[in-house]
Amino acid sequence: MKNKHFNRVFQCIATLVLVLGLSFLFQDSVSAATVKAPKKVTGVRILKYYNDSGRLVVDNCYSRGYNGYQAEVWAATGKNYKRVAVKINSYDEIFIKNSQLKKNKFFKVRMRAYNVDKNGKKLYGPWSDWKYFSHQPTVKKMKITKKGIDISFDKIDGTGRYNVYVYDGKGSKFKKVGSTTKTKYTITKCNGKKLQKGKTYYVFVDATKKVGKKYYSELLNDWYKCWRIKY
Repeated sequence: MKNKHFNRVFQCIATLVLVLGLSFLFQDSVSAATVKAPKKVTGVRILKYYNDSGRLVVDNCYSRGYNGYQAEVWAATGKNYKRVAVKINSYDEIFIKNSQLKKNKFFKVRMRAYNVDKNGKKLYGPWSDWKYFSHQPTVKKMKITKKGIDISFDKIDGTGRYNVYVYDGKGSKFKKVGSTTKTKYTITKCNGKKLQKGKTYYVFVDATKKVGKKYYSELLNDWYKCWRIKY
């Protein structure tokens, strides 16, 4: 009798252990299965330099709540691109040193989010659309001619065309006066009017990148720079 009673108790304990073990395994598999890769992130934008620390901030402002984010930055070399930085952060701001961003190149950046499952594995979502940016070309020369104001500026590798903006001190905005695929341009008008003798004009150049049928541009910490000349 004792042996039979012992065997029954042992069988009950073994059955209980088996059920509990399967239950824990099932819970682990369910909890691991509920962790899914994020959706495609949107709203990637370029924040300006922190001049004091020399960092560019890439911020994905519309996709929050994931375990982490990854960003890739690529630099243009002719028609091709080369990856220059890969960064991961636990929140959606990625800091990139400006030493990795050579001045006379066009750049593109993309981001993706990830979640971490129970085993510590990163589950990455799809990459965002590309975001394009560059420094502003430096205006190297400004000269008064019979036609107007001749300017020449640095070449930005990977640029599709340059937009030239002029400001005459009235109002509060630069206005586009023309575009060129070359690194020089002659300014003949401002605000739709001919240039006036004795007046000071301010010049701003924006490099753009053609992707498909559209042109894209985004300037870094030198977006505020302009050049002036008295006509």
